[in-house]
Amino acid sequence: MKRLRIVYISASNPLNKRSWSGIHYHLYQALNKHCGEVEILGHPDFSLTLFFGKVKSFLAQKILGKRFAYKHSKVLAKRYASYFNQKLSGKQFDVIFAPAASAEIAYLRTSIPIISLSDTTFLNMVNYYLTFTNLTKGSFKQGTEIERRALTNSSAIIYPSSWAASSAKRDYQIVPSKLNIIPLGANINDIPPAEDVINKQISSSCHLLFFGVDWHRKGGEVAFDAMVELNKKGIDTTLLVCGCIPPQNFSHEKLSVIPFIDKNDPAQEKKLYTIFMNTTFLILPSKAECFGIVFCEASAFGIPSITSDTGGIEGAVKTGVNGYRLPVNAGGSDYAQKIAEIFTDKTAYQNLKKSSRALFDNSLNWDAWGQKTKEVFDRVLSLVN
Repeated sequence: MKRLRIVYISASNPLNKRSWSGIHYHLYQALNKHCGEVEILGHPDFSLTLFFGKVKSFLAQKILGKRFAYKHSKVLAKRYASYFNQKLSGKQFDVIFAPAASAEIAYLRTSIPIISLSDTTFLNMVNYYLTFTNLTKGSFKQGTEIERRALTNSSAIIYPSSWAASSAKRDYQIVPSKLNIIPLGANINDIPPAEDVINKQISSSCHLLFFGVDWHRKGGEVAFDAMVELNKKGIDTTLLVCGCIPPQNFSHEKLSVIPFIDKNDPAQEKKLYTIFMNTTFLILPSKAECFGIVFCEASAFGIPSITSDTGGIEGAVKTGVNGYRLPVNAGGSDYAQKIAEIFTDKTAYQNLKKSSRALFDNSLNWDAWGQKTKEVFDRVLSLVN
C-alpha cells in the first residue's frame, strides 16, 4: 500500500531535539514510522519580525502595564502564510500536518487537507499562563482571530486532553467531528523493559522527584513542603529537583538539585534513566499545565504521579491508574497525606506502579500516538477522495 505524502509545517525545526521540549522531534519520528513519508517544508527565520514583536510587548508592559502576545500577531501570521504558500506551490502532498502552528496556518491558502495539533487553545491560555495574562485589547483580538482561522482551516484537530478539545468546541464553535483526543508520548529513548519496572524493589525511603523548569508554576514550594511534612510523619523522604534552581530560602538536608539535564547528551540521558529508576513518586503540584510530557515518562518507569487537577493534566494522569490529581489549592500537607497513604501500603503502591506502566504501554507512548493519528489521516482523506 502506498504511503501517504505528508508535509510538516512549523516555524520550528522538528529535527532539533530541543524544539518544544523534544515534542516536534518525536512527532516527526512517529509520523514517519506509522503514517507516511514526511517532508519538512522549512522553518522560516523571521527573527526581525519577532524582535519587533518583543519590543512592542516590552513597551506595552512599560507604558500600559499590559502584555502583547507577539507570537500570535497578524503581522507574523501573514508572513508565515506568504512563506509557506510559496513553499507549497507546485508540490503534491496528501496532507499537511501542523503542530503548535496556529499562526503558521491561519492565513494559509491551500486545497490540501490540514491536520493540526496543539496541547491548548489561545483562549485557554489567556489569564492562565503568566505570558498570556493582562493582554492588550489588540493582542487579545488578534490572538483569538488567528486561533479561530487556524481551527477553521483544519480538516481535523488533535489534542492530548479533553480540556483543550472542550475549549475548541466551546470558545471557537468547532464541530465535535473535527476533534480528536490522542495523548502524547514520553520524550525519552531508553525505555526500561516492563518486567524491570514491575520487579523493581520498593525502597524503604520515599524518593520524590520534582521535574520542571519553572519552580513557581510547577508548584515547587508545595513539593518542598510535602517533603518536609513526610519527614515529620516519620517517613524518610528525599526531594530531587531537576530542571531549575529553587529560591535560596528553600534549603533542607533532604533536598538535592540538578539545575539542568540534557536528554540529547547520552551521558546525561543515562543519568536521567538512573534518576527515574530510583524515584518513588513524581510530585508536580502545577498551578498551570497544558499536558505534561514528564507524566508519560514517569509512567514508563512505573512511577505514580501526584499532581494537581488543572489544565490538560487529566489527559496524562488518570486518577487511581498512574497517579492522583489533587485540587489546585491543595497544600504540602495534602500532598504528604496522599503520598503517605500510598507509600505505607506496599500492595497499593505495587498495584499503582503496575497500572502506571500499563497506561504507558497502552496509550502514553509515541507508537500509540502514531497509530491513532494514522486513523485520523485515513478518515480525513476518505472524505476528500
